[in-house]
Amino acid sequence: LKQYLTRRSQWFFAYTQAGADHVIANGFPPTRVSVLNNTIDTDSLRQDLDAVSDDDVDSFARRQGLTRGRTALFLGGVDKAKGIDFLLESARSAAQLLPGFVLLVGGAGAQLADVQSAEHSGAPVRALGRLDGTEKALALRSADVLAIPESIGLVALDSLVAGRPIVSTWHPTHGPEHEYLEPGATAEFVQHDPPAYAQALVNLLADTNRVLTMQAQCVEESSKYGLDQMVGSFVEGVLAWDDVRRAGL
Repeated sequence: LKQYLTRRSQWFFAYTQAGADHVIANGFPPTRVSVLNNTIDTDSLRQDLDAVSDDDVDSFARRQGLTRGRTALFLGGVDKAKGIDFLLESARSAAQLLPGFVLLVGGAGAQLADVQSAEHSGAPVRALGRLDGTEKALALRSADVLAIPESIGLVALDSLVAGRPIVSTWHPTHGPEHEYLEPGATAEFVQHDPPAYAQALVNLLADTNRVLTMQAQCVEESSKYGLDQMVGSFVEGVLAWDDVRRAGL
């Protein structure tokens, strides 16, 4: 039904290049497709990150009991759809492999109480609750990597802009924005298995040079995405579609 409706449209706006490739492969004219590269307000995030000082990061680390080079951050809905049970199990395993490992959990949702309970029981997790603005930027600056095992979406932009590579799994729930990440360069993907995932987190954190290289690559890639680029692509597509409409094509 989607293909039937799409083929009868005059223009297609794709979230990402893969979406464009899909409709083109199914018969949609490539000259009538705009790739938007769906994004967040990356400029605001950069401003928030710049507003966080080194002293802020040091103070946060002391409050949370963090060890430099051994901190991962989850950002998103704290619920089953994001693999929270999987993440908690993996965090416990990672801490056994790498003393001092801590998982920060930023977000709210139905399983926030489970994360808080795990923290109170001594698990290597810190429940931060919902994070916005400079609070989110502080958590990003304080972490070394992002731990997003399932359902990568717009958090891919947080990762790139903040320079914090994502460690994830090959899971079918990822959104189109996961295409912005390059395995081995700006993200790590492993099988969907808690021990394997924990090992991937530990392996990356233990390789300081590789972490620094991936962080720099994330920041470099982030320049490709932003509201100005997305809005510009949308405007260009609308104007091109209007030309097609006026010509009766």
